[in-house]
Amino acid sequence: MNQIVEQLILISFFLPMMIASLLITADLFLKSIKKAVKRKEVQFFLITILIFTYLYFVLSFSMNLVGFITYHYAFALFFYYYFNRKIGEILTIATPVMVWFYLFLVDLPNREHMVYLILFSVFLLIVMIVLDKINVIADKTKFYLIYVITMVASPKSAMMVYHKVEYEWYQLVLVLLGSFVLMGGFTWLHQLIEKEEKEVIDELLSSRRDSLTGAYNFYTFNKDLVIYNQVPMNRSIAMIDIDHFKAFNDEHGHLAGNDLLREFTQLMEAYLGQTVGSNHYKLYRYGGEEFCIIFEDISIALIYETLESLRVQIHHHAFNISNKQVSGISFSAGIENCQEGEGSLLDALHLADLALYQAKNNGRNQVRIYCER
Repeated sequence: MNQIVEQLILISFFLPMMIASLLITADLFLKSIKKAVKRKEVQFFLITILIFTYLYFVLSFSMNLVGFITYHYAFALFFYYYFNRKIGEILTIATPVMVWFYLFLVDLPNREHMVYLILFSVFLLIVMIVLDKINVIADKTKFYLIYVITMVASPKSAMMVYHKVEYEWYQLVLVLLGSFVLMGGFTWLHQLIEKEEKEVIDELLSSRRDSLTGAYNFYTFNKDLVIYNQVPMNRSIAMIDIDHFKAFNDEHGHLAGNDLLREFTQLMEAYLGQTVGSNHYKLYRYGGEEFCIIFEDISIALIYETLESLRVQIHHHAFNISNKQVSGISFSAGIENCQEGEGSLLDALHLADLALYQAKNNGRNQVRIYCER
């Protein structure tokens, strides 16, 4: 009885939770390697070494702890359905080789029965690929179906090459129970990691954007400026300033001014996204009521036409300010281009700012391309 209780703990809880934690660390290692190492062959080599080390550890641990090999296909299945299908396919075929290698080190296995291991893996891979073609079945359902069958059947196929081990039917029941613990433990840990990653990404994005308008902030602008200067290409800068914003604040209040800045930004983002495409520009809040736009691979003539049309649209737009409709808002803009290999983006920024100054001195509510006087 004590042996059954011990195996219940080992097979149904301890070993599954250990494998679940190994899967999570393998996933984190996979992500880190992809960021740190650029060469695909080096990535593949490092990932292969780690996974096969984990797999050997599971084989040795299960054999010595419970007396037979189990859960050895967990890495192949979880990688195939959660992390990387290519690695999952390779692991499905490589797992029987690893099992035979481990048993060879322990005690010479039955070579004639090695074919059962290979046939099981080939059959498993074929079923996985065929199920992928069936769109009416959800991916999670496919995984659950293959997973449960494999977890229960794989110990038998593994031990056919090692005839010295006999195990009771209740041990397979414990493996079935443990497979659910493994699945639940992995799902729980994986969701925790994903939640933490999402929080980190959200914090990173919020630190890069202006909290009021949602545009990129000045900190991000300075960082991007350094990056852009290191990677020369055809870029243009537009400096935009809302006309008479101080007077608007004095008349309507600072809260109304915040409403104006928010809606003004939303209008710019929507219009620029439709006209030039979101991949060709970045909008920054430069400070106060001043904004900066960096355009990529767009002619200065098209930028002028776009901003001129935007200016007209905003001037006729009825802003919803403190539950009141306010129209007649205008802006002034200055534009300068930075051709690849001709000066820096910082120089273009300075000239765009001068063009904005020219527009404001010339009566505001206009778009100007920089020209020397």
